[in-house]
Amino acid sequence: MVGMRFRFCNFFVRLGSAPVEENNFLAIEHHRSTCLVRVAALAEQFDAALAFYMDVSVAMRAASDGCWFELRRRTKKRLPAEVVKGTGIVGYTQEGALYGSIGSDDIRALLNEYWLSDRFRMIGTSRIPVSAAVALAIELDDKDLSDELLPTNVMFVLEKQYLTGESYLVALVDESALESTRELISRAATRLLRPLLEVGPRAWPPT
Repeated sequence: MVGMRFRFCNFFVRLGSAPVEENNFLAIEHHRSTCLVRVAALAEQFDAALAFYMDVSVAMRAASDGCWFELRRRTKKRLPAEVVKGTGIVGYTQEGALYGSIGSDDIRALLNEYWLSDRFRMIGTSRIPVSAAVALAIELDDKDLSDELLPTNVMFVLEKQYLTGESYLVALVDESALESTRELISRAATRLLRPLLEVGPRAWPPT
């Protein structure tokens, strides 16, 4: 089958095969009241891809009242007391430790420090106390991001995952926030050398 491409803003929609190493991907999976959004800048050099993920993360943080960083390491001994200066552990989760609240100015430093080496999640919330944030993070540890519901007071969950050995971002957002999420991804994508290629959920992971 010969591939066909249709452009939408900074996205392309393609019918047909798309080599993974030669493309950047966007995939949106609709659930009952949430959307799972995957963005993978696989065709970019490392620095450009990381800058793109930073831009997406900063923009999502700016849209929430609070943001919490869950660093996922197997033992407490391997968890740092602070992830950035002045931002320490506020509680422990099943997967590691929760830090926060994280300011927008700290997002780039966090990704620069932990993108290559660690698993992590960022949780955007309404304005809630620390104890509630820890409880939400523990609740989310029991959920896969493909679950259909976001807990009350959670605006998004952003997680680093892997595809063909490369890291990429997955965001779980409320369906009402999908268009604004697409817009911020589109703005961030202007720095990419290749456009994002939008694929349907049945075409994920791309091959």
